[in-house]
Amino acid sequence: MAEPTGVWVVTDHYWPADGLSEVTPYPDEIEAMRAANADQFRRAWFVPFGKDIRDVMREPNAQ
Repeated sequence: MAEPTGVWVVTDHYWPADGLSEVTPYPDEIEAMRAANADQFRRAWFVPFGKDIRDVMREPNAQ
């Protein structure tokens, strides 16, 4: 089975009222996790291509 196609990004834990201040893409999960673990207020998210990051952040299992 093919792996899902998308991108790993690191940003805040939630979607603030004024939008995300910074979303940084990473080449793979390991690099994204390293970056997220360097700061307690950031988190790695897997965003499938064609899906809005806000929808990914709102999913029940996202927190």
